[in-house]
Amino acid sequence: MPCLGDIEASGLAPESYPIEIAWSLPSGEIRSCLIQIHPSWGDYWDPVAEAMHHISRERLRAEGLPAAEVAEQLNRVLAGEKVYFDGGGYDQHWLGRLFQVAGMKPSFNFRDFDSLLALAGVRNTSRQEAAAARAYQDIGDLPRHRAANDVKFLQRWYIRARGGMRY
Repeated sequence: MPCLGDIEASGLAPESYPIEIAWSLPSGEIRSCLIQIHPSWGDYWDPVAEAMHHISRERLRAEGLPAAEVAEQLNRVLAGEKVYFDGGGYDQHWLGRLFQVAGMKPSFNFRDFDSLLALAGVRNTSRQEAAAARAYQDIGDLPRHRAANDVKFLQRWYIRARGGMRY
């Protein structure tokens, strides 16, 4: 199983920053963590984004891990892996902000989820859409816009797009 990732953020503006990250391992196991707001990120907060992911600043203060700890954990468990994110430039921007404040570089390779589908031979848009619809059915009522749930969705989408059985 390819490694997949998802990031939730304080909003979509250029000054937004990561607040939650999830990733899967080659075994299919999914891990996630909340990220404390780093002082250098400022105080940008989009209430519309919060309404989608339901993660408050107070919860990040109470339960979030320091950015450096999150970056270290990612580097330790994903070293040398290709990790496929579906958020394109947004996820790449937020990952960059995380590693910048941690003073590190990722030990893994950021990739776009669409490129994974292409590698799997799924270039037909209608086939991708059908696979995504079936993946939504697979995950049932799991709330969207939570990083671990979104990674689970990506796993199902990938498997469905390849014509495979449920994971």
